Amino acid sequence: MEKINVKEKVLLHSCCGPCSTACIERLAEQYDITVFFYNPCITDYDEYEKRKDSQISFLEAYNAENKENGQMIRFVEGDYEPERYLERVQGLENEPEGGARCEVCFRQRLEKTAGYAAAGGFFLYTTTLTVSPHKNFKVIAGIGQQIAEGYDDLQFLDIDFKKKDGFRRSVVLSKKYGLYRQNYCGCVFSERS
Repeated sequence: MEKINVKEKVLLHSCCGPCSTACIERLAEQYDITVFFYNPCITDYDEYEKRKDSQISFLEAYNAENKENGQMIRFVEGDYEPERYLERVQGLENEPEGGARCEVCFRQRLEKTAGYAAAGGFFLYTTTLTVSPHKNFKVIAGIGQQIAEGYDDLQFLDIDFKKKDGFRRSVVLSKKYGLYRQNYCGCVFSERS
């Protein structure tokens, strides 16, 4: 009798299609991935839609290419709530990129992702945020692990996706799939940096 390999489910928070490419490539062999697109920090709605469309476009192409080997990635969109983000970062508008405002943003996105993961029967969650050379892995992993401690059966999968040339690989894959690549993190404050 042939042994069926059942992959563990992971909920992957995604900030955009380009960042998700190398992360999904790295996770797909071992995990059953659902992408959770939750980004209230993208304060411009048109920009939000471009990034969401880019994410969906990549997943459609990836799934079409990998249908034969069973690597089908699912997509879930979280609520678009920039007003909640702006409330949370009030008073931090002049913080530098990578500072306290960003930590609040990471926390907001990871809290929502963890909540969705726990409610959806996922035991693992992680984020594409760590693929960026502009994001501090230790800060993100610390927040992710702290949030997971608030749940009985949830762990943060702390992978620094920028290692093993992850960011460079995301650039290559973005070109391959013709994905829209933004030039700022997403919030109005990072746009002016």
